[in-house]
Amino acid sequence: MEVNITRQGNVVIVSAAGRLDSNSSACFEERLIKVVETEPAIVLDMSGFNYVSSAGLRILLMAAKKCKVANRKLALCGLTPEVHMVFDISGFLALFSIFASTSEAVTAMS
Repeated sequence: MEVNITRQGNVVIVSAAGRLDSNSSACFEERLIKVVETEPAIVLDMSGFNYVSSAGLRILLMAAKKCKVANRKLALCGLTPEVHMVFDISGFLALFSIFASTSEAVTAMS
């Protein structure tokens, strides 16, 4: 899985595409955790994900916990209908700040 990291002002945007499952989670986790450990404001652009498994949810939960402990900000944006449904069923909608677009999330995080 290719993970892209860009910056808009003081906000780092992390994006990737495809399935976030047990096969791709190690690569994604490694890149995301490096960003979470060093950057004060992170937006995770989920628009490229068409599937998130429990392994993917675990990574997101771990990132959220690390951000909370380190007083960093983490927001998600661009949830596809399939991913939104997984977040709704799992209760993850209540755990994250979620925005429709990257620009909305970056504005909120700035």
